[in-house]
Amino acid sequence: MNPKEIQMPEVELNILDMLAAVLRKWRIIVLVAILMAAIVGGIDYYSRSEEYNNKKSRETLEVAKSLLKEVDQKEVELLYAGYKTYNEKITNLQNYVDGSVIMNMDYNNVSSISYEYLIKADQDNIISSFSSMSLGDEEYQKIADIYGENVDARYIYEVVEISGRTGEGGYAVDVAGESNSLLGEGSILPKYSGIMNLNITAETKKQCEEVYAVAKSAIDNHISELEKAGVEVSVREIANNYKQSYRKDLADLQQEKISEKTELLTAQSAYYKENISSLPELKKNYFDLLKESERIEEKEIKVKPVSAVLGFILGAIIVVMVIIVVYLANGKIKTKEELQKLTGKATMASVKMNRGYKLPLNMLINKWADLWEGGRYVPVGTDAVKLAAAKMVQEANNQKVENVFVICQNETKNAEKVLSELKEECGKKKIEVTYGNPDMDSNAYGDYVKAASVCFLCELKSTTKEYANEYRIGMKNSDNVFLGNIILQNN
Repeated sequence: MNPKEIQMPEVELNILDMLAAVLRKWRIIVLVAILMAAIVGGIDYYSRSEEYNNKKSRETLEVAKSLLKEVDQKEVELLYAGYKTYNEKITNLQNYVDGSVIMNMDYNNVSSISYEYLIKADQDNIISSFSSMSLGDEEYQKIADIYGENVDARYIYEVVEISGRTGEGGYAVDVAGESNSLLGEGSILPKYSGIMNLNITAETKKQCEEVYAVAKSAIDNHISELEKAGVEVSVREIANNYKQSYRKDLADLQQEKISEKTELLTAQSAYYKENISSLPELKKNYFDLLKESERIEEKEIKVKPVSAVLGFILGAIIVVMVIIVVYLANGKIKTKEELQKLTGKATMASVKMNRGYKLPLNMLINKWADLWEGGRYVPVGTDAVKLAAAKMVQEANNQKVENVFVICQNETKNAEKVLSELKEECGKKKIEVTYGNPDMDSNAYGDYVKAASVCFLCELKSTTKEYANEYRIGMKNSDNVFLGNIILQNN
């Protein structure tokens, strides 16, 4: 190779080096990925949102409506009202089938438990107050949760019933000392008495017991409220009965609802075929848009995590591709192998500067990047400079020279620090080191001419063009002995 004309050979691409360069840009990758996740998720949500879809639907609906005469509009709207009635009946029936305990119960194996209470009070209508006031929305929801996650509390009345019968009593017996678990002891002369029944239907005995606990607590609370209101009341359990059996009435009810839904669907299909399918195109289009607008208004829009995830992945892929393109196209010296191919000269030492990562995660990720680079670079900071100095001293002794000039075109802060430490370490071994850019500094040029040997300090961020110029400068004096390259890595 002509030393005055540095060649630009093809350099083999090292995949691990490229991946390491990508990994060191992890913060911008994460930032862009999060941004893309927000953008894609937001666009997806808005495109499916009620406001957007309803606006779009209304605009389309108005256009279709404007193409019809008023009498035709009313005809289609009347037909749609009839079709909608079927839809509402089918929807209500389906909601009942899905949310009712009775409709989802195995009628071959039904558990039921009944409790009978004797109620005595000094006022009329006390039994009816237990029926209407004991169980509220809170109790219904607790009971619904016992039956399952998808049970609708509105239908709990089918499986939990409090009822009774009343009659005016002629009691003249003092009931003092009479004890029961719900009320305790009392001493009243009741005027009214009656029987209250608590009936519970469930799939298992355990469910019956759990529901009973909620109902009993509600009854106790109602007794307390009556007493606070000044009502004298006595409640005593007089009988209970548990059984597990086949329930023909449940089987009939379930079959009835299934048949009812089938009939509704059949009737709706016949209605559509007779009145709507044969409509002219414009009327049919208006009808379809009316149906679609109703569906959109009732549709619940939820954020789809998959959209945000896809946005995150897309953002990460985009920024990684950009980083790779920049890495391949920047024309910078990336590895010592590349520098060796570029100059035909061996790399004498490598120095890696410690940037003092503040974030533990950043430090960890950069260590991973170091491992991906195959561990080719020596330890960080001062230890690395000492190893480079030892190598330089060894090469100088082999060449029997006592002074070395280090050519450095880019005098950055890191380069200055490395060179000053390198000079100090080599000085301890009686090897004089000077450095600078002889092409730009007359003093450095004087030191360069006096030196018996030269080497190059090349920062990996330097471009091949910059290093070619540095190499050209260093080779002007053919009397100098070339010791090798020193790589400065600034990760």
